[in-house]
Amino acid sequence: DDNRRLPEWLAYHWTVLPLRRLILAVDPYSLTSPQKILRQFEAIGLNTTLWTDEDYLFAGNLSIQRPVYGQHNSYGEPLVDQDKWKAHLWRQQVFLTR
Repeated sequence: DDNRRLPEWLAYHWTVLPLRRLILAVDPYSLTSPQKILRQFEAIGLNTTLWTDEDYLFAGNLSIQRPVYGQHNSYGEPLVDQDKWKAHLWRQQVFLTR
């Protein structure tokens, strides 16, 4: 859950790039929503779109093999950090192809 870092990241990129459009994919393991932070930046002109997994992971045929994804593996065992990391990398690959 990196929402605590988001305001500084947005402020830096708003100023330096200047960032004016952002599509943000929410990690399903996040405990908090970035919506409140995004609204603050929308008030100064940042155009944002918030995506969930349903917006980009499961539409059409995916050319990237999907790893174990969810809270448990196929044997019903809780996911370990390595499994979550693999799922995170997969999600990034799919996001960047959309």
